[in-house]
Amino acid sequence: MDIKITIVGETEVGKTSLVQYFVNETPSLQNSTTPCASFLKKVAMVNDKVINFQMWDTAGQERFRSIAPMYYRGSDCVLLVYDVGQQASYEQLKEFWVKEVQSKCPYHVIFALVANKQDITDQKVTNQEGRAFAQANQLEFYETSGKSGAGVLQMFQELAQKVIDQKQDTQMAKEDTSKEVLVRTQVTQVKKKKDSCCM
Repeated sequence: MDIKITIVGETEVGKTSLVQYFVNETPSLQNSTTPCASFLKKVAMVNDKVINFQMWDTAGQERFRSIAPMYYRGSDCVLLVYDVGQQASYEQLKEFWVKEVQSKCPYHVIFALVANKQDITDQKVTNQEGRAFAQANQLEFYETSGKSGAGVLQMFQELAQKVIDQKQDTQMAKEDTSKEVLVRTQVTQVKKKKDSCCM
């Protein structure tokens, strides 16, 4: 099963580190700003299912915001990442990114608020504050560190399972609708036959 995940947020909040830790399962040695967007993929098992993770790591600079929708449209999940040591990165998520992705993505997309850089000691945004905002806006909430890897693998595994469950529910709903349409069609055909016999 393919799962597309797009990562958004301000620059230097650790988006690339999160993805690279998940892909390589080791801290990234790079410390550079993503140019526009980068694509990474990984095949992994999630509860006995083979999942092809397709991840778009987008640039956080304001000049790239106009082209960001081309990356998160069609996503199964969008990660909204902020740096717990940068109050401004959290405020930008609240003021721009959350509204942006929720307005551009279909209702079934899973959104997750990610409080990254949990390894730092001087935290400007408390996890309680982030969790409260996530609950108020129907977002999943995760505490991670792309540097130490804390919470990263668990986050991607849990989100993948949520996508799997949602796709299964959607498929079951489609099958139920198809059965209902078939039954109605059969009932209509039987009624027409009875009506024609009475003429």
